[in-house]
Amino acid sequence: MKAGFDVGTFTSPYITKFTNRFQFNGQDIPEATLVSLSNRILPLVEEIADSELGSPTMFEVSTAIAILYFAEECYPDVVVWETGLGEGWM
Repeated sequence: MKAGFDVGTFTSPYITKFTNRFQFNGQDIPEATLVSLSNRILPLVEEIADSELGSPTMFEVSTAIAILYFAEECYPDVVVWETGLGEGWM
């Protein structure tokens, strides 16, 4: 941001509240935007959950929300994408 770029960040897990996961220039996603994006993907989440694949994980749902947020809502120049997958995930 100091260099003049708009910066998105996606962190997992969140720091103090769920909206911390999705930030644009240091500001949490507005709650109304989070609700709107969540409602947009809800039918897809339900469709997948009803399939042989089973319910998507919270991480998968959060990732989908982040992709939509950065692609359609705030348009950062750069995204820092941090995920706490832990050891043994491979």
